[in-house]
Amino acid sequence: MSALTDGGHVHELRSSPWADLPARLARAPDWGRRFALLYHVLRRALETGPAVSPEVAWAWHRIQGTCGRIRVEELAARTGWSRRHLERRFRCRIGLTPKGAAQVMRLQAVLRGKEAGATWADAAAQAGYHDQPHFDRVFKAMTGRTPGAFSAHRSCASVRDAQDFVPEHVTSAMFGRPD
Repeated sequence: MSALTDGGHVHELRSSPWADLPARLARAPDWGRRFALLYHVLRRALETGPAVSPEVAWAWHRIQGTCGRIRVEELAARTGWSRRHLERRFRCRIGLTPKGAAQVMRLQAVLRGKEAGATWADAAAQAGYHDQPHFDRVFKAMTGRTPGAFSAHRSCASVRDAQDFVPEHVTSAMFGRPD
């Protein structure tokens, strides 16, 4: 069984519309049309793909509702699944484990607090980090930089730079553009 879907297989990537997607993207005359094509193909895959289980949907909404401040053990207990089963099913549908999704949401909360004028320490405390060293470790693990280095990079970059891109880290989906 593949990690692509609960019952999917890798051979599905070789079938239409996936098989010729790279060639179709290469033939598109500009980036706007490439993104439109990719959006269309991904949207269609989401619409025709298997439904998300109610347990995964509930866990996702609970993580969102608590801004990532919920323990995975509690989620698992409330779904009636083991922690491991919840993690596998959640990762398959969401792309992250429940803990990973919660960490992203907590980091987003810190960044919103920072952009609203809070210090790193205050924003981290408001997002539920119990101490600065813990926050610093998580921040660096997720972005590849310390909070100070991240701020310095963003403050000196021009608005045309990909300011939220940190090599080998998924960051641009998490962070808003600075003013």
